[in-house]
Amino acid sequence: MTRKTIVVSISLSPEECDDVDRIRKREMRTRTGLIRVALRDYIRRQTPGPS
Repeated sequence: MTRKTIVVSISLSPEECDDVDRIRKREMRTRTGLIRVALRDYIRRQTPGPS
């Protein structure tokens, strides 16, 4: 069976991790879910739209 995801490891400062945990609890998400949404939004903003 082919894996549908790739594991990526990141390092965060304790303060950044506290921020992630505070936001994820408020939004009822996992850390992975919150970071996935944040990354998706960042990529969308950085990708030029059609001309």
